[in-house]
Amino acid sequence: PYHGLTYQGSRGLSLFERPVLMQPLFGYCDADFAGRLYDSKSTSGYMVRLGGIGVISYKSKVQRKIALSSTEAEYYAANELCKEIVWLRGLLSELDIYVHTPTRVFEDNESTIKISENPIQHDRTKHFRLAQHYIQDLTERGEVDLVRISSADQPADALTKALSKQPFEKHRTKLMGDVQEPPADWPGDSPDHPGVIRRNKFRAERRKNYEDHEEMLEQVR
Repeated sequence: PYHGLTYQGSRGLSLFERPVLMQPLFGYCDADFAGRLYDSKSTSGYMVRLGGIGVISYKSKVQRKIALSSTEAEYYAANELCKEIVWLRGLLSELDIYVHTPTRVFEDNESTIKISENPIQHDRTKHFRLAQHYIQDLTERGEVDLVRISSADQPADALTKALSKQPFEKHRTKLMGDVQEPPADWPGDSPDHPGVIRRNKFRAERRKNYEDHEEMLEQVR
C-alpha cells in the first residue's frame, strides 16, 4: 500500500511513501552562496532518498557562519547532509535494514568533492577544518561517497533559493517521489567500489590496532 502526505495549499500534490525491499540510501545537497543580502549568509539545502521509496528527510536552513567562498558554503551543506546520513544509517540498522555500501552524496561543486578526498589541509580550507575532517573521516570509513552531479540536475537547489518555473517543477518532481533510482552504474554490494574498498581497509586497520593493543596488554600481564 501507498501512504501519502498532502500539504494545505497544494491539495493536488502529495509526498508518497511505499514499503519495498531495501534499496540504496542516497542524498543531494546544495548551497546558495551569500544569498541573504543583508548579512551575506548562505543557505544550505539537502534531501535524502531511500531508493524508490521516496524522500525520507529534507532540510533548508541558513548557515550560522558566513562562508568566504562558494566551496566553503557547499562544504557546510555537505557536512549537514552527512550528519543526517549517519543518523539515518543508524536508525535503519535498528530496524534491521542494513546499508552495506557507502551512501552516495550528490554534489555539484567539484572543489568540495576534491577536498573530501584529499587529507592534506591547505590555507584556503583550514578555517573550516572540522567540517573537512568530519567528511574525510566518513569517506575513509566507507560511510559516504561524494559524487559529482550537474547543477541542472541538482534537486537540492530548490531548497536553497527561489527558482524559475521550469527548474522548480523539475526539482519538485524529484522531491515529491517521482524520481528514477541512482545512475545505472550504482555499485550495489560490489567489492570493487572505491567506497567499499576504503571501508574494508578502515575496518582491517581498526581490527589490527585492536589486536596489537590486546597483545600489548597480554605482555604487560
